Amino acid sequence: MQHSFSTTLIEQSGVNANSWDEGGLTALHAAIHCSGPTSCLHIIDVLLRHSADINALSKAVQHILHTVAQSGGTVEYLTRLAAKLLQHGADANAMDSSGNPTLYTAILNIACSLQAWERDLMDVLLQGGAGANALDGNGASALHLAATHGVHAGVIISGLLRHGADPRTRCRDGRCVLHYLAKFTGPPDVAKQLRNLGLDPNARDEHGQTPLLHATVAGLVKMVRLLCESGVGVNMPIFDDDKTAFFCAVRLKTVDAVQVLLHYGADLHHRGHSGRTVLHYHEAAYKAMSNGSADAARINKLLIACGANVNAKRGYCRQGHGMSVLDAGGITRAQGEFALFLMANGALRFRYNEESMLSLVSCALE
Repeated sequence: MQHSFSTTLIEQSGVNANSWDEGGLTALHAAIHCSGPTSCLHIIDVLLRHSADINALSKAVQHILHTVAQSGGTVEYLTRLAAKLLQHGADANAMDSSGNPTLYTAILNIACSLQAWERDLMDVLLQGGAGANALDGNGASALHLAATHGVHAGVIISGLLRHGADPRTRCRDGRCVLHYLAKFTGPPDVAKQLRNLGLDPNARDEHGQTPLLHATVAGLVKMVRLLCESGVGVNMPIFDDDKTAFFCAVRLKTVDAVQVLLHYGADLHHRGHSGRTVLHYHEAAYKAMSNGSADAARINKLLIACGANVNAKRGYCRQGHGMSVLDAGGITRAQGEFALFLMANGALRFRYNEESMLSLVSCALE
């Protein structure tokens, strides 16, 4: 009865099926928003018979397939609806106002559940013409987007690879899918799969940052280990200041990452910005703390046990040239613990002021 009423209303009203309503929607957009699963497919058939433009945009520059992606409903229903629209010529690669490919970028952002993949929704969308290597408005590909989806990333990435997605695609800032997996807690087994496809684990983005650096900063120790096992350049510096992933792990006090990087050959004598060694960066981490920490103390022991030079002096810079680790200004309470530890392990005399000496004495008396 409802189907018959809808058909009669559309046929006899004489309205332009492609005009916008007060909400800026065409009749097709409105049908998806306002109709239930049972009636929607029928109303779409009627509208298409009456010259509705399947690729007409809403006032907000939204394609009909974006509307489908945002409409909710069961996976079976969305799959049938998407398939029908694609069969009638819906453009899977139409762009929205942000420059995002209409169909599949929208689906990846909104409906990329594991259930959706298991029930072939994405297969339908990609078989309907969505470009597996198209970039969105931010210059990221579907693989990059998939890598941000945590536990679902592996299933989505496998599906995209089946449909010809190129794992070597870089986004506009030079990041590859490994950068995204390392930054957004992607499963290490997915990174291993991509590594086996020939992805370069040493790939740099436009800032000189590698997947190893992203994994280290994110504290993803399993990813750090996997990248190290892949032969990644553990001592590869960042372009802007010559720091390495090891320096970042020490400064962030990520003990497990420090251990992994040391195991795979992190260079204790590498010099970063202004000629600073890893102990200079560790001293800076202490300066940021009001008190010491168990992790910082463990890193102290690791660095010394592996041969860090407690008397290393800065070089290559006009300001601070020749300064030892403990010459860099007043010593805070937390730095006092660090200073005493270094002195107990062979640090020679260093410059100090009255405030620094009081901090040292206070720490020594505790």
